[in-house]
Amino acid sequence: MFITNLINVTHKKTNNKYRIIGFVKNCTNANDGQIMVIYEHLTTHGNVHYTRELNEFKEKFDCPNLDEQVSKFIEGLPVK
Repeated sequence: MFITNLINVTHKKTNNKYRIIGFVKNCTNANDGQIMVIYEHLTTHGNVHYTRELNEFKEKFDCPNLDEQVSKFIEGLPVK
């Protein structure tokens, strides 16, 4: 898992506040290579973690500096 600089984001529909914790690579057969975002609601503080596929996450959240953090994650992945 790649740990980010804990980016705070806002859900576009609900206006709820969340924090991105990191990114992981989905390695299931159907979705191999898919980048997943791990995040938490700011009021739960680590009690519950959520995941979404990166593009879906971008659609649902206002997320400043996300592309920069994703690039760092991708650069650190081993070459196949």
